[in-house]
Parts: sequence; structure tokens; C-alpha cells
Amino acid sequence: MPLWIFKSNLLKILSNYIGKIWNLISVFLFVPLYIHYLGVENYAVIGLYSLILALISFADAGMSSAVTKEFSFEGNKIYYKLNILKKLEVLYGGVLVIIFFIILASSSFITKKWLSTDSINFNDLRNYIILIGLGCSIQMIATLYSGAMFGLGKQVEANFYQIVWTTCKSLLVVLLFALINSSLYIFFIWQIICNIFYILLLRIHVMRSLSYGDIITPPNFERKIPNHVLKYIGGMTLVAIISAISSQIDKLIVSYYYSLEIFGYYNVVSVLSQIPVFIAIPLASFMFPLLVKYKEDKLIFESIAKKFIFSLYLIIIPAAILLMFYSIEFLDVWTKLNFSGRENTFKILSQSLIGGSLFLAMQFPFYYILLANGKTKYTIIQGFFQLIIGVPLLLYFSSNYGIQYIGFSWLTINFLGFLFVSHICLKYYLKNIKGFYIWKTYIFIPFLITLFISGFGYYFYDLMRFNFIFVSIISFILIFFINLFITNVVEGRGVFDVKYLYDFY
Repeated sequence: MPLWIFKSNLLKILSNYIGKIWNLISVFLFVPLYIHYLGVENYAVIGLYSLILALISFADAGMSSAVTKEFSFEGNKIYYKLNILKKLEVLYGGVLVIIFFIILASSSFITKKWLSTDSINFNDLRNYIILIGLGCSIQMIATLYSGAMFGLGKQVEANFYQIVWTTCKSLLVVLLFALINSSLYIFFIWQIICNIFYILLLRIHVMRSLSYGDIITPPNFERKIPNHVLKYIGGMTLVAIISAISSQIDKLIVSYYYSLEIFGYYNVVSVLSQIPVFIAIPLASFMFPLLVKYKEDKLIFESIAKKFIFSLYLIIIPAAILLMFYSIEFLDVWTKLNFSGRENTFKILSQSLIGGSLFLAMQFPFYYILLANGKTKYTIIQGFFQLIIGVPLLLYFSSNYGIQYIGFSWLTINFLGFLFVSHICLKYYLKNIKGFYIWKTYIFIPFLITLFISGFGYYFYDLMRFNFIFVSIISFILIFFINLFITNVVEGRGVFDVKYLYDFY
């Protein structure tokens, strides 16, 4: 392949990672500042923003991924893409307006019956819920335009806009705290303002990108959403609802059974545990359009899928296991919260949540392989059984063993989900790739190497009290390159061949 294609692919992957890394860095930078200015209990209210945003994400119903899918296909004309976008804008916008009014109508109930707080008065907390509903509803529409930009191959630009948006809404609000007042009203109103400008910026870019080429609509063109798109959205709706509930049910239960302060602590641990997922999302965002583009060429499709699995697991397995070893150390340095006397509780909680997130991130290649083939029924089945198993487990651990064991439900359902979705993909959609080979080469061997080096490093850290961040970085680098070298040798490449990681053709 030409060098410029390698560079283009690498640039897109890097831009995805830079965007997501900046999101992650902004969380690690600004969460301690939010806690400093607002306190743990008020920070927990900010956590409700993330919770409600995740819960109403079902409103997307696959519309953003449908746009990405349709815009990625080179055979679709510009006028067809414009029609799809405009029709989905109306549909998406209508759904989000309804959701906002539902949140508005239920704000008093949520404040009075669901949340428990001693320091925030009823009216303020209710107003916060209303502002959260408005901010989340506005923010959701951005996924439609972001999906369009990814489908058009404008990943670098989309990530640049996301970085600017994240910086404005995260950094500038801290300046407002310092200059005006450390109030949640300032926080939520500023989020709404930033969301509005972000949407306008994305939409302007998308419409400009679609203003060239065959934009004149033929007279016989049917101006409605195509049936195959509606079918895809219909299948994704149930997937989105199940996914939203299963991924956030733990926070719903913690926010109901425990005080806002405990929910604040749980939310901090939960954010740390999502790092494997944060790592997986950028690569998945790059890979999905490629999988769609080459779904008819099974040889290339399977090659891309195999490299997707290898590249992702090479990073997330050591990252997750190192996080498990040093979870309390990271929490101490990051938040400056007092975990004294609670170390064992939050160690167990963080390790189980990180393990669950690792198995969730490991599902990403198989999930997007199914989406590229337009198959949503397996994800629906998976999500349905995860709810049936996960909710009773969550309630059992919560009521009988306390908050430290709540994460075992998350770990269990994602491990079982990984087994299911990987089996389906390898059996029906990656028939030329041996399941045993994937397990042995990409999972089992990297796990063993990671556990050995991580355990060895942690032993010396505990014995000599080295800087744990330095030990973690050295351990990760060693694990990464040892696993890469071993796989290269097994698959007949040069020992130092790294081009394989970004040459997806």
C-alpha cells in the first residue's frame, strides 16, 4: 500500500486517541478541581449528569451509527446522504424534546423519592435535575453530526472539535468557579452553552462537506428514510435501551440506596474503572467505517477484524491489569480524597469494576463486526440475558455484602457477554479465523505475561516503595513490546514490525 495511506490511517487513529486521551486527561485534571470547589456531595450531582446522559443515550437508537454506516458507503450519492441526515435530524430532535419534558415532569419525584442528601435543599436539587435534562438532551444531538463526520472520513476534524468543546466546558467552568462563584448553577448553564455551540460547529462542517458533488436530487428520488435504515434503527433501539440500563443500573442502585456522598465516591471509582473502555473507543471509531466498507470482501474484512482484535488487546489487557494492581494508589494521587480505613473496600470495588470494563472493551471488535453486517439480534439477546443475570446479582451483593462487592455483577455479566459475542462472531462472521488461535495468541499468552510482569513490578514497588507511576509505565512498556514481539514471531513477521498495528488493509 502507498505510504500516504499508512500515514492517513495512522493520523486518523492518532486523532481518535488524542481526542479520547484529552477527554480522559480532562477528567483526571478537572474532577479533583470540581471536588475542591464544590465538595464530594455536589460533585455527585455532576455524576448525575453522566448517569442521565448515559441513560437517555437509548434515544440515539443507532441513528448516529446509521449515519456513519450510510456515509461510509462510497456508492451512496450526496443527495442521498443529505436526505438521510435531514430526516434523522427531525426524528432525533423530536425524541430528545420528549425526553427533556419527561425529565422536567419527573424532576420533583427524582429529587424527593430517589436521592438522599443532607446539605442540598430540595428546590436547588430539583433545578439541577432540570438543567441536567436540558444539557443532556442538547448534547445528544451532537452524536448525529459526529457520526456523519466519521462516515465522511473527517475524523481528524471531528476530534479537533471535540477537544475544543471538552476544553471549553471543562477548563473554563473552573475559571468561572474561581472568578464568580463555585455554584452548580454556573456549572450546568455553562455546559448547556458549550453544547449549543458544539452542535452548531459540527453541523456547519457537515453541511459544508456535503455541499460539493451530486447534490441535485433526481425527480424520482423518494424523500424518506430507507427501509433498511429504519430496520437498522429499529433493531438498535432495543439494543440501546438494554445497553443504557445494563451499563448504568449500578449507579441507579447506588444513588438510591446510598447517600449522595457515597455515590460521589462510587462515581470517582467508576470513572477510573472505565479507562479500558476509553482506550477501546477511539480504535473502534476508526475501525467501524473500514469494516462497513469491506464487509462484502470477506478476505479483507477478516484481516481488518483480526488486526482490530490484536491491536486493541495489545493495549487494554496490560492497561487494565496494571490499574487493578495500583487502583488505590491512582485514586489517592488523582482525587486527594481520604480513603483511610476504606482502602480494602475501594480496592475490591475498583478491581471488580476494572475487570468488568476490560471484558466490555474486549467485546468491541465483535460488537462492531456484527454492526457492520447489520446484525443486532445477537446484541439484543446478550443484553437481555445480562439484565436478567446482572440486576439480581447487583441487588444481592448490594444488600448482603455492601458497596465493595457491587462490582462483581459488572464483572460477571461482561465476562459472559464477551464469551457469547466472541463465539457468535467467530462461528458465523469470521469463519476463517480459528477461535482457539485468538484465545491462545491474543488473550491467554498476553494475560500470563501481563500478570507476571505486573506482579513482579508490584512486588518491588511494595518492597522498595518506588514511585508507582514510574513502575507502572515501565511495566506497561515491557508488556507491550514483549507481547508484540511474541505475536510477530508466531505470525511470521519481523520481530520489530510495528507497521502491522496501523496497516489495516
